[in-house]
Amino acid sequence: MQVGAWSIVRGSSATIGMALQPRRHRSHKNAPRLVNITPGWMRDDAQQAAARMTLYTLLAIITATHACLDAPKRPRRHHHALVTRRWVARRFPRHDPSRYFSIIKAPVGTDYWLLAKNGSYPNAALKSTLNVFKGCDAKLRGCAPPHVAARGASDVHNYAVLADDQKVWGVTGLTSQKRSTTMGLSSDQSDWLVNHVPGLSSDHPGCVERRPNRPVCEYDGRFSLAKLGNSTLLYARGNTNRVSGGRAVTVASLVKNEWGPLRPITFMTSAKPFDVLHDPNRARDEADVYFGAVNENPSVPGTLLGLFPTALKTAASILMAVSCDGSHFSAPIRLFESSHVGGEIVDHAVDGVTISGDDVLMYVHAGVPGVFEKTCAFKALHPKPGVKKHNVTENWREPRSELVGLAIHREKLATWTRKQTRGLAGCPDTSRRRRRNE
Repeated sequence: MQVGAWSIVRGSSATIGMALQPRRHRSHKNAPRLVNITPGWMRDDAQQAAARMTLYTLLAIITATHACLDAPKRPRRHHHALVTRRWVARRFPRHDPSRYFSIIKAPVGTDYWLLAKNGSYPNAALKSTLNVFKGCDAKLRGCAPPHVAARGASDVHNYAVLADDQKVWGVTGLTSQKRSTTMGLSSDQSDWLVNHVPGLSSDHPGCVERRPNRPVCEYDGRFSLAKLGNSTLLYARGNTNRVSGGRAVTVASLVKNEWGPLRPITFMTSAKPFDVLHDPNRARDEADVYFGAVNENPSVPGTLLGLFPTALKTAASILMAVSCDGSHFSAPIRLFESSHVGGEIVDHAVDGVTISGDDVLMYVHAGVPGVFEKTCAFKALHPKPGVKKHNVTENWREPRSELVGLAIHREKLATWTRKQTRGLAGCPDTSRRRRRNE
């Protein structure tokens, strides 16, 4: 049965009861034919939109508590032709909930720091910590044991860091009606959590929060910080869909020690199916761009390199695009193929790049812990007290998560960047410059 943009999905024998889930992420082939049950007087009356939303939300709450989804088959790992080498840099124990990885150049010295959010299994949502592994090389070898830089489930949920002026600083923290502003991070003290770093408010100009029962912006997806010339940019989650999905990325610039208005980033038209990202209306209904991991492009000064974990109904991928102004991005390419569980992408981009000889190294966190939490197989392996057990006959175990390295030759990346920026808004018009010099 369909109600608005939601579908009630009848599961297999492993599924308990009925579940409401987005129509574009239906995961059962034997779902019944959908029937519109909305009364005729309500269908076309815009004044009843709030009443319809309440009905849909109640149906979701009633049914979703007993729902489970099919675990997707692990796709064959495939990367773009730009990548010259791929390897597993780190493999984590099966019940390690580490996620939201970042890499920064040490503020002093030549090594790199690897950062990760940790906490309770499976998704590090409770007892959360920000862990820092120092002393890594470009391929993430030789890292020292981690030390905890910050604690707190809502405090480190969406952190982003930047190495600048011989120290590390960042933006972090969920906002709510009780907490009006994000927090800061600074490495010049043992506990990195501080209040003197510029933050975003829960009603920051340009922030987007259209989910029901969310009166203020929360920034529930991870942040990213990037330097572009003398400018500092902050990327944050925007929730554009009133029902489900519609995750998007917005950006703000630091002006006189305050963040300016958030504005949505844009993409040039790419090949199908990710061409939907060029149209904000289609993207709102059909796409989830989980976050942007945006950094200085080491191959072409004055440009940014962005990785965007993105899920559609029919595809999921870590997309890569470039920008000259931080707001307008080129047509994204599919850097690393992924999959999704009910719309939640299985793999994340690591925020940060390293340099090894002539190669630019990027990383993907493959098999993010917690993504499979809503599957029938996971619920069968990890039953909760008082909840009816799920019977799964297949021999399934949650895969161990890994950091997968992707190497692209610097000159190869530079050639691709220059091609992608031709005609891109915010980029210099190199064609006119060439004509004047001829």
